[in-house]
Amino acid sequence: MQIIIVGAGSIGYGLVESLARQNYQLIVIDKDKSLIDSLKQYNNVQAIAADAVNPSLLSKYLPDSQILIAVTQSDEINILICQVAKYLNPAVKTICRVRNQSILGDFKNKLFGAYKINIDKIISPELEVGNYIFDLLEIPGLLSQINFEDDELKIAIIKISHYSPLLNKNPQAINESYKFKIIGLIRAGKYLFYDQVEHIVLHDQLYVIYSDKETKAVIQISGLADKNRNVIIAGGTGIGYHILEAFEKHPIPHYVKVIEQNVDVCEELASTFPHTIIMHGALDDIQILDEAEIKKADAFIATTKNDNLNILLAAIAKNRGCKKTAIVINDQLNFLKIAKTLGTDHIINPSELIVNTLINILLGSSMYLRTDEMIEEIEVIEVKATLKSKIINQTIEEIDNNQEVVFAAIIRNKQIIIAKNDHQIMPNDIVIILASKKYQQLIEYWFL
Repeated sequence: MQIIIVGAGSIGYGLVESLARQNYQLIVIDKDKSLIDSLKQYNNVQAIAADAVNPSLLSKYLPDSQILIAVTQSDEINILICQVAKYLNPAVKTICRVRNQSILGDFKNKLFGAYKINIDKIISPELEVGNYIFDLLEIPGLLSQINFEDDELKIAIIKISHYSPLLNKNPQAINESYKFKIIGLIRAGKYLFYDQVEHIVLHDQLYVIYSDKETKAVIQISGLADKNRNVIIAGGTGIGYHILEAFEKHPIPHYVKVIEQNVDVCEELASTFPHTIIMHGALDDIQILDEAEIKKADAFIATTKNDNLNILLAAIAKNRGCKKTAIVINDQLNFLKIAKTLGTDHIINPSELIVNTLINILLGSSMYLRTDEMIEEIEVIEVKATLKSKIINQTIEEIDNNQEVVFAAIIRNKQIIIAKNDHQIMPNDIVIILASKKYQQLIEYWFL
């Protein structure tokens, strides 16, 4: 498969890093020569320093391309490039990055579609990150989460407390009784597959796969009370805005404050979110945090575009007594270790999240590997079964399986199936597998 990527910034570069090892043929276009030069290390990447709006350039590569992804910093350029691509090759699938909140709101369905602005998929990093952070707060004990199928299917990593209803129970017995599935756990820093464990113990970090419909059941797993009701957000635009949207729509009321230094933004937020307290003030002023009663907050979220400020604010919030902190790290990834040592509970990199979202969209006839962020020896694998796959029409039980390969879920005709031993693998199924890295070739043999 040949893919055109327009924009070699953090998202474009992240896509190349992920896709280059999957044997895709990649055409990357960006006007910044230094960004293009950094991509020439990859053998299957043709990196071009040029303006992608030029139809003559696009027409050279579009006939042999199946997908075009526009992820420049400009919404207008991304939309225009996708339009030009559709005109030159109507069969190409277009994916467009859009950040403008007004476009992402009520007008999205009115503007985009087959007989309107013809773009196949609109993605918003800010919206994706906002929803992800909201999920982190919604599920007590949640350490991390991986989303699939437009967030309808999720793998959550949840820490077990003294009060968990699953404490001292057998994972296999739990899987037979619930609609979610425990696929493994981390104990004392080591990953164990679910059938290697006799019973769940205190502080185990469970890997649980579930459909979005089962969120209420998953919320109970940790045994912790759902106390993330008093929330303070630093920054009311972009990611902060979308977190506010999620809180406003949630059926359970939350006590939310947002601190924003732009007075015009404050006025807009006040009119848009009537149930939220809007505080105007400088974000680097510690006094504003005290006025917001940070010591009483269940959660503090720093969403500004200044990584240093986000880290500092979270550290102050922790020092003042805030129970949980989450920050966005946009560029300075070398600050991750610093943020962790300061006790930050959740550190989110928007580029990494949106790359994973794009990978889910791109998944077609091949396999995608996602190294687990907590245990490097484990990979989450998404793979599509075809008529040529060697395990077609076999049940999971019949497949030559072992303890270190777990069939977690099947997506069949947009329907989510939490995998059980008697389920068959059918053509066009997308299968989610958790496996040790050493079994990657075996899984490729089964499916490809």
